[in-house]
Amino acid sequence: MDPKTFSTRDQLQKWADKFSPEDRRFAFRGQQDSKWPLQTRLARHFLEHAVKPDEWRIRELIMYQRFRERLLQTCCRLYEDWPPLDILSLMQHSGGPTRLLDFSFSPIVAAHFALEKQQGESKIWVVSLDALSRMAEEYRLPPYWGLHMWGQRVGAGTR
Repeated sequence: MDPKTFSTRDQLQKWADKFSPEDRRFAFRGQQDSKWPLQTRLARHFLEHAVKPDEWRIRELIMYQRFRERLLQTCCRLYEDWPPLDILSLMQHSGGPTRLLDFSFSPIVAAHFALEKQQGESKIWVVSLDALSRMAEEYRLPPYWGLHMWGQRVGAGTR
Protein backbone atom coordinates (compact mmCIF):
# COMPACT_ATOMS: atom_id res chain seq x y z
CA MET A 1 0.00 0.00 0.00
CA ASP A 2 1.44 3.35 -1.02
CA PRO A 3 1.88 6.12 1.58
CA LYS A 4 -1.01 8.57 1.77
CA THR A 5 -1.02 12.06 3.28
CA PHE A 6 -4.14 13.63 4.76
CA SER A 7 -4.58 17.30 5.53
CA THR A 8 -8.20 17.16 6.71
CA ARG A 9 -10.42 14.90 8.74
CA ASP A 10 -12.66 14.44 5.69
CA GLN A 11 -9.75 13.10 3.63
CA LEU A 12 -8.90 10.65 6.40
CA GLN A 13 -12.53 9.57 6.75
CA LYS A 14 -12.88 9.00 2.98
CA TRP A 15 -9.79 6.75 3.03
CA ALA A 16 -10.96 4.91 6.18
CA ASP A 17 -14.38 4.26 4.63
CA LYS A 18 -12.68 1.98 2.09
CA PHE A 19 -12.17 -0.55 4.90
CA SER A 20 -15.29 -2.36 6.07
CA PRO A 21 -15.57 -2.93 9.84
CA GLU A 22 -16.26 -6.62 9.13
CA ASP A 23 -13.22 -6.96 6.88
CA ARG A 24 -10.47 -8.56 8.94
CA ARG A 25 -7.84 -8.59 6.17
CA PHE A 26 -6.03 -5.47 7.43
CA ALA A 27 -4.76 -4.32 10.81
CA PHE A 28 -3.97 -0.70 11.63
CA ARG A 29 -1.59 0.93 14.11
CA GLY A 30 -1.44 4.65 14.77
CA GLN A 31 1.83 6.24 15.87
CA GLN A 32 2.24 9.82 17.09
CA ASP A 33 5.48 10.41 15.19
CA SER A 34 5.99 9.23 11.60
CA LYS A 35 9.74 8.86 12.20
CA TRP A 36 9.25 6.14 14.80
CA PRO A 37 9.97 2.61 13.60
CA LEU A 38 7.45 -0.15 14.18
CA GLN A 39 8.99 -1.37 17.42
CA THR A 40 7.73 -2.87 20.67
CA ARG A 41 8.13 -1.18 24.03
CA LEU A 42 10.27 -4.17 25.07
CA ALA A 43 12.69 -3.64 22.16
CA ARG A 44 12.91 0.09 22.92
CA HIS A 45 13.55 -0.69 26.60
CA PHE A 46 16.36 -3.14 25.82
CA LEU A 47 17.94 -0.85 23.22
CA GLU A 48 17.80 2.17 25.55
CA HIS A 49 19.48 0.14 28.31
CA ALA A 50 22.08 -1.44 25.98
CA VAL A 51 20.95 -4.99 26.73
CA LYS A 52 22.77 -7.48 24.51
CA PRO A 53 20.45 -9.27 22.05
CA ASP A 54 21.40 -12.70 23.40
CA GLU A 55 20.07 -11.60 26.84
CA TRP A 56 16.69 -10.36 25.61
CA ARG A 57 14.86 -13.68 25.93
CA ILE A 58 15.85 -14.47 29.50
CA ARG A 59 15.28 -10.88 30.64
CA GLU A 60 11.84 -10.86 29.06
CA LEU A 61 10.96 -14.10 30.85
CA ILE A 62 12.19 -12.69 34.17
CA MET A 63 10.14 -9.49 33.74
CA TYR A 64 7.06 -11.53 32.86
CA GLN A 65 7.59 -13.87 35.79
CA ARG A 66 8.05 -11.00 38.28
CA PHE A 67 4.96 -9.23 36.98
CA ARG A 68 2.87 -12.41 37.23
CA GLU A 69 4.16 -13.20 40.75
CA ARG A 70 3.33 -9.67 41.97
CA LEU A 71 -0.06 -9.88 40.29
CA LEU A 72 -0.83 -13.16 42.06
CA GLN A 73 0.39 -11.79 45.41
CA THR A 74 -1.75 -8.67 45.02
CA CYS A 75 -4.86 -10.31 43.60
CA CYS A 76 -4.79 -13.75 45.17
CA ARG A 77 -6.06 -16.36 42.71
CA LEU A 78 -7.85 -13.85 40.49
CA TYR A 79 -5.36 -14.27 37.62
CA GLU A 80 -4.07 -17.74 38.46
CA ASP A 81 -5.59 -19.45 35.39
CA TRP A 82 -5.01 -16.64 32.91
CA PRO A 83 -3.07 -17.68 29.79
CA PRO A 84 0.30 -15.98 29.18
CA LEU A 85 -0.99 -13.78 26.37
CA ASP A 86 -3.63 -12.29 28.69
CA ILE A 87 -1.00 -11.66 31.38
CA LEU A 88 1.25 -9.98 28.78
CA SER A 89 -1.66 -7.81 27.68
CA LEU A 90 -2.32 -6.73 31.27
CA MET A 91 1.41 -6.13 31.76
CA GLN A 92 1.54 -3.93 28.65
CA HIS A 93 -1.50 -1.89 29.62
CA SER A 94 0.00 -1.43 33.09
CA GLY A 95 3.01 0.24 31.44
CA GLY A 96 5.37 -2.73 31.41
CA PRO A 97 7.62 -3.41 28.44
CA THR A 98 6.34 -6.34 26.37
CA ARG A 99 6.77 -7.71 22.86
CA LEU A 100 3.15 -6.84 22.06
CA LEU A 101 2.14 -4.11 19.63
CA ASP A 102 -1.41 -2.79 19.68
CA PHE A 103 -3.23 -2.98 16.37
CA SER A 104 -6.88 -2.44 15.52
CA PHE A 105 -9.14 -3.56 12.72
CA SER A 106 -10.38 0.04 12.59
CA PRO A 107 -8.40 2.74 10.77
CA ILE A 108 -10.31 5.36 12.80
CA VAL A 109 -9.12 3.84 16.09
CA ALA A 110 -5.55 3.87 14.71
CA ALA A 111 -6.04 7.52 13.68
CA HIS A 112 -7.11 8.36 17.23
CA PHE A 113 -3.86 7.00 18.64
CA ALA A 114 -1.81 8.65 15.90
CA LEU A 115 -3.36 12.05 16.54
CA GLU A 116 -4.05 11.93 20.29
CA LYS A 117 -0.60 13.25 21.28
CA GLN A 118 0.74 14.00 17.83
CA GLN A 119 4.43 14.94 17.59
CA GLY A 120 4.90 16.50 14.18
CA GLU A 121 3.69 14.27 11.37
CA SER A 122 1.93 11.11 12.59
CA LYS A 123 1.58 7.74 10.86
CA ILE A 124 -0.91 4.92 10.49
CA TRP A 125 0.62 1.56 9.68
CA VAL A 126 -1.55 -0.73 7.54
CA VAL A 127 -0.69 -4.42 7.66
CA SER A 128 -2.19 -6.97 5.28
CA LEU A 129 -2.80 -10.05 7.37
CA ASP A 130 -2.87 -12.22 4.24
CA ALA A 131 0.58 -10.97 3.22
CA LEU A 132 1.85 -11.46 6.78
CA SER A 133 0.64 -15.07 6.77
CA ARG A 134 2.31 -15.71 3.40
CA MET A 135 5.59 -14.24 4.68
CA ALA A 136 5.45 -16.40 7.82
CA GLU A 137 5.02 -19.50 5.66
CA GLU A 138 7.66 -18.43 3.15
CA TYR A 139 10.26 -17.79 5.83
CA ARG A 140 9.11 -20.80 7.84
CA LEU A 141 8.76 -18.70 10.95
CA PRO A 142 8.21 -20.79 14.06
CA PRO A 143 5.26 -20.16 16.34
CA TYR A 144 5.86 -17.59 19.08
CA TRP A 145 8.88 -18.93 20.96
CA GLY A 146 7.89 -18.07 24.50
CA LEU A 147 4.47 -19.56 25.11
CA HIS A 148 5.75 -23.05 25.80
CA MET A 149 8.18 -21.60 28.36
CA TRP A 150 5.92 -19.29 30.37
CA GLY A 151 4.90 -22.04 32.75
CA GLN A 152 8.52 -22.93 33.50
CA ARG A 153 10.37 -21.21 36.29
CA VAL A 154 13.46 -19.25 35.24
CA GLY A 155 16.58 -20.50 37.02
CA ALA A 156 17.09 -19.26 40.59
CA GLY A 157 19.56 -16.45 41.00
CA THR A 158 19.07 -15.18 37.44
CA ARG A 159 18.65 -11.41 37.29
